[in-house]
Amino acid sequence: MKTKIMITEEQLQNLLHVVKEENFDDFFDKYEKDKREMISMSHEDATMLINMGLHWCKDKPGHPDCEEIYKLRSKLDLYD
Repeated sequence: MKTKIMITEEQLQNLLHVVKEENFDDFFDKYEKDKREMISMSHEDATMLINMGLHWCKDKPGHPDCEEIYKLRSKLDLYD
């Protein structure tokens, strides 16, 4: 069964840039390095940090950082 993949012109240009200009080995090495250096934390740690943020936001309605914390909380709730 065949499926078509649609990409934008910008995505095509980025792909062509990788094919023409980048060395694939360097590209994959950089990807693996970035993946290893990525910050990771447990679900419990994320919940604790979000709860601390929510507690901090109780007295600060409309604070821009609090809006971000509320968004993160709603995303975290999807995994509970």
